[in-house]
Amino acid sequence: MRRTLATLTLAAVLLTAAAPGAAAASGDAAPGDRDGTVVEISDLTVTIADAHLEGTGLPERSVGSASYTVQDATVATDGFTVDVNGETHRIGAVTIVVDDVGLELQDVSVGAGE
Repeated sequence: MRRTLATLTLAAVLLTAAAPGAAAASGDAAPGDRDGTVVEISDLTVTIADAHLEGTGLPERSVGSASYTVQDATVATDGFTVDVNGETHRIGAVTIVVDDVGLELQDVSVGAGE
C-alpha cells in the first residue's frame, strides 16, 4: 500500500507541474482550450515530510520512510477536461517526460479524519 500512496503522491506532483506548462504553451488557442504541450521534468527530488492528508472516505495509511525513483518514463494523453471554479477547461495532447525524478516520503499519513 505504501507504493500506491507514493505513486499517487508522485502523480499529483507531476500533474501540478504540468498544468502551468499546459496553460503557458497554449499560444493562439481559444479560451479554455489547451493543446500540444510537452512537459519535461528531470533531475528532481521531491521530499514530503511530516504531512497528514485527511478526506472523507480515505483509507488509514502511513509511511515512515520510503524513497522512489523514476529513471525514465513518458506519459501522454490525447486530452482531458478540468473544472475550476465552475469553468471547464480542456487540455489536450499533453506529454509528460520524466527523467531521474525521485520522491522521498518521511512520516506521511493519509486518513479519513474526524
